[in-house]
Amino acid sequence: MLEIYPVGARCWVKEVAPVDEIQQWSRRTGLVAVQLDSATPRPTTGYVVAVGNDPLLQEMLKVGDLVFYGKYAGEHVQVKGETYRCLGMHEITSIARGSEKELQELTTPPAEQSLEHKEDRHDLPNKATPLPTPE
Repeated sequence: MLEIYPVGARCWVKEVAPVDEIQQWSRRTGLVAVQLDSATPRPTTGYVVAVGNDPLLQEMLKVGDLVFYGKYAGEHVQVKGETYRCLGMHEITSIARGSEKELQELTTPPAEQSLEHKEDRHDLPNKATPLPTPE
């Protein structure tokens, strides 16, 4: 059986898709927003799928941990059609451990606010306010 794993103080991470606020706004309002590729958010979190053979890294990380890293950290690796990010130990900024529910809460966007009390989507007042008259 073929085995592929990172070597040394490296790990492979399956990226979690980041929250795109412009796309959320577009869905809420029904308006279309044009966004440059350079403005799209990059992933900064992911789940560890493989850990290298460095003893310190093996003690620190476990498969299934949620890790946080910089936007441009690591390299992309493709294995059997799946894309992973290969991170060095020095590129990981934080590690989160907990139940699956707790980790899911960290990676999902907050619930959108209900608009029952608003008549429209604007933060402006619905009625025009009179201007003060000069004396």
